[in-house]
Amino acid sequence: MKKSILKGIFILGLLVFAFSCQPETPETPSNQETPETPETPVVEGKVTLGQGVPATGIALESTVSTATFTISATKAWTSSVSANWLSIRPESGEAGESITITLTSQANETGDSRTANITVSCEKSTVTVPVTQVQNNVMVLDNQTFSVAAAGETITLPVRTNVTITPSSDVAWITVAQTKAVVEHSYSITVAANEAYEEREGHVTFASAAGNAVITIKQEAAEEPSDGIIRILAIGNSFSQDAVEQYLWNLFNAAGKKVIIGDLYIGGCSLETHYNNSQSDAADYYYRKIVDGEKTETRSSLAAGLEDEKWDYVSFQQVSGLSGQAETYEPYLGNLITYVKGKVGEKATLLLHQTWAYATTSDHSDFSKYDKNQMTMYNAIMSAGQTAMAAHSELKAVVPCGTAIQNGRTTWLGDTFNRDGYHLEVTYGRFTAACTWYETISGESVLNTTWHHENIDDTLAEICRAAAHAACAKPWEVTELTDYKTPTTQDPDFTVPVQIDFGAGTTATPAGWSRVPVYSTTDPVFLKNAEDKYASISITGLTGFTANYNGVGGEVDQELTINGVNYPKGVWYDGIMIGGTKNQGDVGPAVVTISGFDPSLTYDLTIIAVRWNGSAAARISEYKVIGKTESEAKSINTGLKNITATDGNFDGFGVSFTGVAPASDGTIKVSIIGKDTTLAADGHINALTIKKAQ
Repeated sequence: MKKSILKGIFILGLLVFAFSCQPETPETPSNQETPETPETPVVEGKVTLGQGVPATGIALESTVSTATFTISATKAWTSSVSANWLSIRPESGEAGESITITLTSQANETGDSRTANITVSCEKSTVTVPVTQVQNNVMVLDNQTFSVAAAGETITLPVRTNVTITPSSDVAWITVAQTKAVVEHSYSITVAANEAYEEREGHVTFASAAGNAVITIKQEAAEEPSDGIIRILAIGNSFSQDAVEQYLWNLFNAAGKKVIIGDLYIGGCSLETHYNNSQSDAADYYYRKIVDGEKTETRSSLAAGLEDEKWDYVSFQQVSGLSGQAETYEPYLGNLITYVKGKVGEKATLLLHQTWAYATTSDHSDFSKYDKNQMTMYNAIMSAGQTAMAAHSELKAVVPCGTAIQNGRTTWLGDTFNRDGYHLEVTYGRFTAACTWYETISGESVLNTTWHHENIDDTLAEICRAAAHAACAKPWEVTELTDYKTPTTQDPDFTVPVQIDFGAGTTATPAGWSRVPVYSTTDPVFLKNAEDKYASISITGLTGFTANYNGVGGEVDQELTINGVNYPKGVWYDGIMIGGTKNQGDVGPAVVTISGFDPSLTYDLTIIAVRWNGSAAARISEYKVIGKTESEAKSINTGLKNITATDGNFDGFGVSFTGVAPASDGTIKVSIIGKDTTLAADGHINALTIKKAQ
């Protein structure tokens, strides 16, 4: 019992002690409010990177690539990317742990590596993830084809690359060395001299992990020792025949220059036909070649002619009737240029041969394309030629024959430069064209030359040179040759006979004869005497004639002696005529009017008329001479079947009128009538000689 009482006293003491040990609670003044209970603390936004992101950032391949990383964010977050070649998903989100972010890159097509930054933000907290994309393997050569002179040279070739390059050459004459090794590499390519006379081609290969690149090196052929010969080839037709086959070789030869001239000829050949022949290799050409002044002719293809010589000059020419129509040149001219360059190489100079406008009296069917107007045709040819030159830089020069002929027409020769209305008159017409070619190719003024054929007198030659020289100075416009409006009379007293050759055949008129290549004119035709001196008389009218008579072919090259006078073939085989229809009566008269005679004197006239291979009975021409009075009519049976049939007596092909007194105005007229024989009704005159009566 004693123990129980003691135990109770002990417990009570503990309770008293416990209460006595509690701190005192201060009293709250009656005038103060009771303090509020404190709020829950605010959580700050924070973002952190997950494990596994290297300190250097994320590396991507050069191709389209993806990668992932994780973040943790205490609150909502957003992201941004510093480059447009990189994107991420998702771009934003709510708070969370181990949030996966996926990034995707575009392919790196450059030759350099590139970097970007991904930034993730959660309020004021940010993390940045660097991203690097490696470069693509590239190798860039700025130029992959080189042309090198035959002497050889060293080429410096920049190469932009980010990989190792191994260069190699496929030929021994090209060597390659690297000159420096930085981001932009530079290679020295040495090309040895080409000692061969042919072009050659080699290749250098640059091999790398980025692939292979190949450059091509074309080297010129070595210069062959020059033989000093200028080689000229015309691709054309009868217009190129007129221009280059007669007098051009002589002009060069007289100037001490060696030349070979070729003409690939097809009559009436257009650029289209030339091109078609290049594709078919047709041997349709008459290949005329002039070497040492001697002309040869063989059949040839275009390719064979081009490959026959190492031509220095090659000309192209549209057919005359289409030469003023620019649309007809293409695509044939361009295709021909490509073809010809493939045959003759780059060294040959390519030319455009300019054709000429037709005579005002031309009956060529294509003249109607130009309203039968000479200047309309000339201007069209100039326009088409300039268009062709502008379209083809390979054409280095024009040979301005069309302008040269038009220049010549401004002189006293007038519109007499054609033998049939379109082809050139074979003496001064062709010589004018040859002078134009000479100056174009030689680069020397043709005015300084002195040579001309004996059938062209000094005065005519001077006009030809002046017309050509002016054309070379101004190829696309006419130059008025004011110094040559009339010739200086060199035989004012008519002391030497005048010999007139009518007709425009292809055999040249011999020296001492005045050539009249037209059958109609209103301009005077000035006449020269037998000594090639200009006389006081001129033809002032050719009326009633219907055509040039240019022979029938097969005429023998023989003089005909008629009444004691020798007439070369160039005189007797061609002429002018008045044509009629058999059984419809006589035709004519056609009249030749000659002015400038002294009315106080008298003159003797002799007329000849010959038609080769014609029946003597088929054609009869009747002549009268009209001056102060009218003569009696005299006739010629003009047909000459062959030489032997006449036993050498040709007097019947001529008639003479003696002691003819001119009219008071100083004119004498020759009247010609074609008699209707029931076999034909044609009148002819081939030649006329005039001298003072004794």
